Amino acid sequence: MTPYFWIHPEFMGPLEAAGFTSNADFMLGGQNVRTLGGKVNAIIHVQMNGKKTTLYMKRHGPSSTAPGIEEKINTERVGDLGIHVPTVVAAGYSREGSFFV
Repeated sequence: MTPYFWIHPEFMGPLEAAGFTSNADFMLGGQNVRTLGGKVNAIIHVQMNGKKTTLYMKRHGPSSTAPGIEEKINTERVGDLGIHVPTVVAAGYSREGSFFV
C-alpha cells in the first residue's frame, strides 16, 4: 500500500506547531492513554485560537490494511449522510502502521 498522509487544513498550523508534520510524528507522538492488542489510543494537545485543545488519536500497528484510513473514509461517509460525526483531523498510513485523529 502506498504511504498516505492527510491533515485537515484548519488543524495544519496547530499540529505543525505541536511537532506533528509526518506519519512518523503521529506514530510516535502524543500521550498514550490505552493500549489494547495492536491499537494505541493517545491524546495530543494543541493550541487552537489561543486555547488548549485536546485531540484524540488511534494508532494501529503494521498490517496489510490501513485501519486508520478506513476509519477516516467511513467517518466522512457517515457525515455525508447528514449524521453528526467528530471532525476528522488527520489520518495516515506507512509501513509502521496507520493513525486516525
